[in-house]
Amino acid sequence: MAFAYFTQKFNLLFLRVLDKLSKVWGKLEASAMGNSNTWRMRNMKKLQSLATAGAVALTALVLVACGGGKKTATTTTSTGNNSVKIVSGTYIIPQDADAANGYKYLALNLSVKNNGIKENFYSSSFSLKSKDGSKIKTEYVDDSDDETFKGMDNEKLDKGEKAKGYVVFKVKPKTKYTLEFEPYGDGGKDVKKSELKVNTGKYLDQTADGQKALKAYIDNVFMGLNDKDYDTLVANDLDAERKTYATEVRSYLEKDVVDDPLTDSAFTKMLGQLQAANVKAGAAKYQVEYAYPTKVKIEVTPTVYSLTDMSSEISDLTSELMKKDTSDKYDYDQLERMAKEYFVASFDKVLADLKPTSSDYGNDIELVKTDGKWKIDTSSDDYETFAEPFTGDQY
Repeated sequence: MAFAYFTQKFNLLFLRVLDKLSKVWGKLEASAMGNSNTWRMRNMKKLQSLATAGAVALTALVLVACGGGKKTATTTTSTGNNSVKIVSGTYIIPQDADAANGYKYLALNLSVKNNGIKENFYSSSFSLKSKDGSKIKTEYVDDSDDETFKGMDNEKLDKGEKAKGYVVFKVKPKTKYTLEFEPYGDGGKDVKKSELKVNTGKYLDQTADGQKALKAYIDNVFMGLNDKDYDTLVANDLDAERKTYATEVRSYLEKDVVDDPLTDSAFTKMLGQLQAANVKAGAAKYQVEYAYPTKVKIEVTPTVYSLTDMSSEISDLTSELMKKDTSDKYDYDQLERMAKEYFVASFDKVLADLKPTSSDYGNDIELVKTDGKWKIDTSSDDYETFAEPFTGDQY
């Protein structure tokens, strides 16, 4: 209706402009005889201005009639029995995902309202139809990993009732499909199929954001770097996290390595040397276990310097000093103190003689999205296991 209305308006305006131009041209042509070239040029310019104005008006009307810009995809459809709406869409990585050959998992957040007879449906009641007519079935996704990610399945609706939830498809990005919905009518009654256009290119793929946030956390907290992604992606307070990490490293060095208190200056120097060595070692590898809208789990396998054997190194150095002290000038405690002081003073050289180690298995850590940023629960047992290797405590 709207297009027909604008087409009619366009035709009327077009005829008016042509009529006006014809009359003006006739007057100019009749009076042009015997006038100077200057007069002719001046009036020809007037005619050109009028023609230009007419063209602009016509162009404007054409733009209005055609929508004036890019078409937007329909996100709601209604049939005799249902109203189906795509509330939102996002790409996810389910647990045990096996997408390959350019395919990704698209989760569509749908709202279904029953406008007619009683019906029931499952996630399998939805499908995506490709241009060639082939259909893509929904993928089973364990929604227990993310409390905000509720799958739509085994729904029963009376007239006026609504159901909301996600359905997941393995799709090709930047591809157009048709979403089809075929519920089961109560008592075996037929329910008209609902269809809705879907363009997978309009939905953002933010599945890598959780990994970016975790990498920024490791870089800024454990490595002493300045990854700018931290401010935009990580919810944890950076200063507090760095203080906690420094406290853990100091505790490990003093209790399990040196077995003596360290001065503030000595520890600060050693911490910087350990971080620099770990940065050079390559830090960590990441494997996303799953990525949902508000929760991700990532396996981290760090490549870092292990200090677990350093206490025995200090003992061996003490024994060497005893062998050299043939005059028994120093007792064992004094020689051990010398060995520890040498170890602390030459910590960078000690690290240079070591090789960074990588565990045979990674450690899982979860991140939860809150107010647009990813939060790491540093009070969990998983976090303790995850953080230990970066303190030097890696076997």
